[in-house]
Amino acid sequence: MLVDSNIHITLPPNQDDDQAVFRQVTLEMDKNAIEMAYVLNLPGLNPGSDQLSFVRRLSSEPRFVSVPCFESIDLEASVKMLNGLKEARVRAIKLHPRLLGTRLSDPRIKDLILAAHSADMVVFLCTYPHVKSGPDGGSSYLPEILDVQIPENAKVVLMHGGGTQLLDTAEWARRQDGRVMIDLSWTLTELWDSSIRFDIVSLCKRFGSKILFGSDFPYVGMDLFQERLSNLEALSEIPNLRDFTAENIHCFLATS
Repeated sequence: MLVDSNIHITLPPNQDDDQAVFRQVTLEMDKNAIEMAYVLNLPGLNPGSDQLSFVRRLSSEPRFVSVPCFESIDLEASVKMLNGLKEARVRAIKLHPRLLGTRLSDPRIKDLILAAHSADMVVFLCTYPHVKSGPDGGSSYLPEILDVQIPENAKVVLMHGGGTQLLDTAEWARRQDGRVMIDLSWTLTELWDSSIRFDIVSLCKRFGSKILFGSDFPYVGMDLFQERLSNLEALSEIPNLRDFTAENIHCFLATS
């Protein structure tokens, strides 16, 4: 069973048009033999819909698992939002430091992860080390995943596995007592033609129970995602590799 751990959907302004958008996405899933997808919201992606509305609108499509997002770095506002999402039985939430205007090393990140854990939610944390221009035209490098502090017993999915810092990220994750999983969306597809593909093969063989595969659709096509999985199966010689996400994420969410 192939499950995509990371897709995004822009909801139409009119809720009556939701089903047309959902059909387009599920048709793409059908073409690529993807049975279910985790739909991760992003700050600013659906400005006309709050997080609870995002969850409710996606609930009409049984093949989607909605993952709303933190809307700000403010703890008080976030706790209020989390309480509403908990009542709706949401099991996971996306945290994207860069889109919230901050860094992975910001101590408030730990506070948000702890707040999510208190609401019985797993955090899908963006870890890609983006470079962005500063006000003076220079560049600032966002710190790597090793700066993140995960509260005791909290559970986190490291989205993109740190990108080019994949091996360091995996070694750090290995020491987190089963509280961390590594998602390889974008990294699997966009970095496959580099030496990263051998790192991914090694991780699948050593830490298969901690790996999730996603496309990062629509920023990456599901067809390319499917092609890269086929490449990975051939290179790794792991016959059940496509089942990793379905098996791993089910256990991870069930025990959080």
